[in-house]
Amino acid sequence: MGQHGRGVPVAYRSMSAIATEYHPATSPCITVFTSDNAPLTKRFTLQNGTIQKETHATLYSGTARTVAAPTARALSDILDGLQHGQAIASGTLNDGTSARIATRKKRQGAEVARSLDFFAFHDGPGWLLWDYDAKTMPPEVAARVADLGGPLEALFHIWPEAKAGTYLVRPSSSDGITAPGLPPMQSAGLHGFFLVDAVARSADILKALEAQAWAAGLAWIALSKSGAMLTRSIVDTAVGSPERLIFEAPPILASPLTRAKRTPVIQDTGQPLTAPHSPLEAAAGAERAARARIPPPKPRYSRMPSQRAAQGWRPTRRARA
Repeated sequence: MGQHGRGVPVAYRSMSAIATEYHPATSPCITVFTSDNAPLTKRFTLQNGTIQKETHATLYSGTARTVAAPTARALSDILDGLQHGQAIASGTLNDGTSARIATRKKRQGAEVARSLDFFAFHDGPGWLLWDYDAKTMPPEVAARVADLGGPLEALFHIWPEAKAGTYLVRPSSSDGITAPGLPPMQSAGLHGFFLVDAVARSADILKALEAQAWAAGLAWIALSKSGAMLTRSIVDTAVGSPERLIFEAPPILASPLTRAKRTPVIQDTGQPLTAPHSPLEAAAGAERAARARIPPPKPRYSRMPSQRAAQGWRPTRRARA
């Protein structure tokens, strides 16, 4: 199938473009997944003058290979070399440096599932993922981010040590996509990779940063479709797991779409970062205040039962039961 098809061309299944040697004792590392069939990226088409997006994000079968990423530049080169059928994880295989991937129910023999049974963070330095998403961000938090100088400066505000660290920050794969006569798409989403001294503490670091975000006015409560209160901030605490897929491959673009790719931010100081302080008391108070500002949910019925009865309403069989 061609470059813009729904399948993954045979050429994309090769790992030859990613030849970084793995040195577990000395190098931070990541895992590169290669899908046998389905692409692991977004697909964009032009329909009736509008750019449409489809997301392909399921890995049923394929391969996993651990590669070294000792510097931010090396990591950037690896990610730039990913093909449509590839994605990464910030953790590594428990055993060995390569394996066949299958689902938990269908794996056979030496195959592994993409789960915590087979993936972990190794001891020592590694890459912490910062996933910035502003989709549900309220105006007051957006204004706070802008006042600080943007998303990356907002992160440095709550993690000052990171400004002198080793990191790579990349725009969303949706950013910069355009068609003749249309302005480029602009996405606020960012993926940042920060070298930390103990990657196994990724979840703790993200939770500490979320607490810092609450204390700094950079967190908020979003409502789900069901009305549940969801904790959100400029730091996503859900991404600190070693087996989680991180989608960094370029998008599939159907003609006549093109993409003007923004240059990533790369800084190599060689200095791994330590876990930040967690201001739990201040964070808890800020979160409680934010929850208190959420109005109570509306009643399920717009009219009280007595009003419905007065207007001829009768209970259904299920209601009478």
